[in-house]
Parts: sequence; C-alpha cells; structure tokens
Amino acid sequence: MTVLRERRRERFGSIATRLSMALRTNVEAQKSHIARCRERTQALAARADRAARTLILHKAAVLDRAAGLLDALSYRGVLARGFALVRDRERRPLRSATEVSPGLPLDIEFADGRVAARAEGAPTTFPPPRLPRTRKRGGSDPGQGNLFE
Repeated sequence: MTVLRERRRERFGSIATRLSMALRTNVEAQKSHIARCRERTQALAARADRAARTLILHKAAVLDRAAGLLDALSYRGVLARGFALVRDRERRPLRSATEVSPGLPLDIEFADGRVAARAEGAPTTFPPPRLPRTRKRGGSDPGQGNLFE
C-alpha cells in the first residue's frame, strides 16, 4: 500500500509539474496574443482616425463647393453685381414691365437695402433683341472645295 501510495504521489507530482508548466506556457501565450491584438487594434484605430479625418476634410471641401455654388446661384449675387429686385405689395417678384400699373406700390431691393417706390405712367416695352443671321451652308464659297463631289 505504501509503495502504491508513493507511486501515485510521484505520478501526481509529475502531473502537477506538467500542469504548472502548461499553465505558465498558456499564460505567456495568452499575454503574447493579447499584445499582438493590442498592436493590431492600435494600428486599426490609427487607420480609422486617418480615414475619419480624410472623410471630414473631403466632406468639408464638398460643403465649401456647395456653398460657393449656392452663393453663385443666389439672387443676392445678382444684386451685388448692380441689379435690383422689384416686388409688388404682396412681395411677389415682378418679372415683366407689363405687370406694373400706374400707382402700384413697389418694393425695390438692392444689394445693400430696400427702397419703397410707386410706379408712375404706363410701362414702356422694348422690342426683343434681334438674333444674328446665320450663313447658309453649302454652296458658293470658292475657297472651300466639296469632298463629296
């Protein structure tokens, strides 16, 4: 019985030693794995940070272009070039001289402010601008030959 107990004690001792070594090895492997994962996570976080900054800069540039386009298309840009916006008493824009009748109160908006006015007299209309005449194609230019003849 004593011999059997001694053999089991030796066997359990060797198993305990092997388990202890395996535990230390496993702890070291897990520490190494955690360190690699930390490095990978830090690298991914740095990439995500760069990507977010790049995206923000890109979106800011898009927004700046849209703001410039909005300014270019705004009627206020036209007013800044020296034009005026004429509105009736309901503040609807008047697009034609035929919409104005004598005595009609007007609101005229300039780039730097508004002025109240009253229409006098009948509207004067101008003829539409003449378009330049186009030259007839084909035919009578002596300097130019015809490739199809």
